[in-house]
Amino acid sequence: MRLYKPSDYDTVVAFITTHGDRHILGIPKKCSRVRVGFIEEKDGQIVGYSAMSNDSKYSITVVHRDYRGTGIASLLMNAKIDWAKEHGFKYLDTKVGATNHASIGMLNKLGYVVVHLGRSITGKPVLTMRKELEA
Repeated sequence: MRLYKPSDYDTVVAFITTHGDRHILGIPKKCSRVRVGFIEEKDGQIVGYSAMSNDSKYSITVVHRDYRGTGIASLLMNAKIDWAKEHGFKYLDTKVGATNHASIGMLNKLGYVVVHLGRSITGKPVLTMRKELEA
């Protein structure tokens, strides 16, 4: 795993557009606001990406379709959690489609809880999940 760098922008946008779920397709525009991001690669290709903005209101994790269920999302999320703790964040928020049971289960295992039910830009139900971070 490695840290995202600005020169990764075009590759990451293409990765998100190809492997992200439809409700996040508007997010690549926000890649320029990344505070910290992590990239997992296999054979020189991105297979996972996770990032958050300065205020943690923008948070994203995308795993290549062929690598889902292999633990990459948990690895990326744990890196983001550790980084946030080291930098004094009190909590992390993330949004997930209300029918994305695999992601909801993983987030629950990592200590995230549902704090809000809203709608995506396409009108689909989206959960806001929060993880409180210990000081």
